[in-house]
Amino acid sequence: MSRERPPTSLRPVSLRGVFLRAVSDVGLFSLLINLLLLVVPLYLLQVYDRVLPSSSVETLVYLSVIAVAALGFLGFLDAVRAVYTQRIAATVNDRLGATVFAASLGDRSGPSPLADLAAVCAFIRSRGVAVLFDLPFAPVFLALLYLIHPVLFWVTLGGTALLVVLVVANQLAIGRNDALSAERSALASRAEQAFARNAETLRAMGMVENAARAWGRHVAEALVLHDRSASANAIFSGASRALRMMLQLAILGAGAWLVLEGQMTAGMIFASSLVSSRALQ
Repeated sequence: MSRERPPTSLRPVSLRGVFLRAVSDVGLFSLLINLLLLVVPLYLLQVYDRVLPSSSVETLVYLSVIAVAALGFLGFLDAVRAVYTQRIAATVNDRLGATVFAASLGDRSGPSPLADLAAVCAFIRSRGVAVLFDLPFAPVFLALLYLIHPVLFWVTLGGTALLVVLVVANQLAIGRNDALSAERSALASRAEQAFARNAETLRAMGMVENAARAWGRHVAEALVLHDRSASANAIFSGASRALRMMLQLAILGAGAWLVLEGQMTAGMIFASSLVSSRALQ
C-alpha cells in the first residue's frame, strides 16, 4: 500500500527566507531611522553656530522646514517598521500554526508548543525587535562624540560602563528570585489542576481546606519572591535613571568647560548632549 502524504499545512515549514528578508528590511528601516535621529543635533548645531551669530531669519526658516520634514519622515519610517514586524509575526503564526497545533496534540506533559509559538510572535510584535536593531548603532553615536571632542566620548563611555554594571547587578539581584517565583507559581498551577481533577474526592474526604492551604502556600511563596524581585528592580531602575540624568549634566558641564577653553562652539554643547543621550539608550 502506498503511504499517505501528510496534509500540506502539516509538512515541515522553513522560515529561513522569511527571516532573512525580514532582517534585511528591518535593518534598512533601522539604519534610516538612526540616521534621521541626527536631525535634531544638527539643527541645534546650525542654529547656535550659524543662525544666531548671523541673525538670519531666512536660514532659520529653511533649517526648520527641512528638520520638520525629516522628523516627519522619521515618524513614518518608525510606524512602517512597527507594522512590518506585526506582519512578520502574522506570517510566522500562519506558516507554523497548523504544524504546532498538531504537535500540541501529542505529549502534554511539557510546555505547550502553542504557548511557545505565541511567545515568539509576541516578541516579534514587541518593541524589543526595534531595540535589538537599534543597539548596533550606539557605537556610531559614540564615534560621533569622539569627533566632536574626545573628552565627551570618554565621559559617555564611562557612563555606559556604569550603566552596564547596574544592569548586571540588577540581574544578579533579581535573577534567582525570579526563577524561584516562577517555580513556585508553576507548582501552584499544577496543584490547582490536580485538585480540580480530584475535586469530588477531596470533598468526600473533607480535605478541601488542606488542599487550599497547600495551594495558598505555593502562591504566597511566589508572591514574596516576586515582591523581592520587584523591590530590587525598582531600586536599580531609580539608580539607572538618576545616573543617566547625571551623565547628561556631566556632558553639558564638560561641553561648557570646553567652550570656555575655546575647544568647542556653543552649538556643540546641545548637539553632543542629544547624541550622548541616544548612545546611552
